[in-house]
Amino acid sequence: MSLLFESNPIKLFPCPLSATVSDTVSPSSDGRVFFRGSYWPARFYTLPPQALVQPGQSVNIVGRDGITLLVVPRSSRQIAPDFQPLKLSPPTVPVAAYPI
Repeated sequence: MSLLFESNPIKLFPCPLSATVSDTVSPSSDGRVFFRGSYWPARFYTLPPQALVQPGQSVNIVGRDGITLLVVPRSSRQIAPDFQPLKLSPPTVPVAAYPI
C-alpha cells in the first residue's frame, strides 16, 4: 500500500449549479463561494479573458477538483467545453397511473 495520496480526477457535474461569490475569483487567484449553506474554495474551470467575479456576484458551478469547486462566470456563454445538458424524456408511466 502506498502512503502517497493519489489525486482524484476532476469531476464535472451533469448540469451547472448556482453559487454566490464570497471572496473574489480571478484567473490569478482562487476565491471562495457560498453554496448550499457552506463556504467552499473555488477556481475558474476555464479562464475567460479578463474574467473577475466579485463578492455578491453569481457563478455557475460546473464541477469539482477535490474540495475545490470549478466555476464559470454566470454571464459566460461557454459553461464548459465538454458540457452536455441532460436530455430528459417524458415519463413512461401513463398519466392515469398518477394519484389525484
